[in-house]
Amino acid sequence: MPDTVARAQLDTVLRSGGFRMTRQRRVIYESLVQAGRHVDANDLFEQVRKRYPGISLATVYRTVAVLKAVGLVKALPLGEGHQHFEPASDTVHYHLLCTACGRVMEFNPAEVAGAVAGLVESGWHIEGVEFFVKGRCPKCTAQKNV
Repeated sequence: MPDTVARAQLDTVLRSGGFRMTRQRRVIYESLVQAGRHVDANDLFEQVRKRYPGISLATVYRTVAVLKAVGLVKALPLGEGHQHFEPASDTVHYHLLCTACGRVMEFNPAEVAGAVAGLVESGWHIEGVEFFVKGRCPKCTAQKNV
């Protein structure tokens, strides 16, 4: 699935998964893509409410579940007691979580790719890689002198 899906393609993907295209689903997906960062359900809810004031948090949760089911959204369980979301992507990347400010950043070190390649060479069939690093970002480290 490409990084972003045009409105017609979004409709096609939803229908192929047995779901209808609704304005709410479109606005929620577009808001997630436009966020340009990893968001949790509350962040997404706040963004969507600007465009669709009558929407509920429960609708955001249900819609994210639908978008995950059809492969348009990926949930990131980053050990914070809740999930962050990002548009599904074919691009391999990993995540850094700042434990002070909650910011989530992407990175793609060669070492992880090398480890995965080594596993494949040893006979593993890799179906996915979930890898994230927790720590303090440079800004929070500088502010707290840690």
